[in-house]
Amino acid sequence: VRREGDDRDVEQLVDLDDLAATSDLADHFYVGRAAISNWIFRYPDFPQPLVVVARGTAPLFSRQAVIDWYERRAWQHDGPGSKAAAPAEKLEQG
Repeated sequence: VRREGDDRDVEQLVDLDDLAATSDLADHFYVGRAAISNWIFRYPDFPQPLVVVARGTAPLFSRQAVIDWYERRAWQHDGPGSKAAAPAEKLEQG
């Protein structure tokens, strides 16, 4: 796996079931894809994609890393939108 701007090769095992596109993350957090894009660009501590596919246009993230990041945020229960509250409940359901 090679991350953008990194000249080193990084070898890492990836659970394919953990990979999530921005649309998957939007569904999980009950927000639009634009909200996920905003989080990516607004918060420097947002997890880096594990890989970028489709000629550099489709980042794939570790779903669990993003959930962990979200839960560490001070606004975790307020969410950036009212629909984003309590994402852990959805994880347990699905």
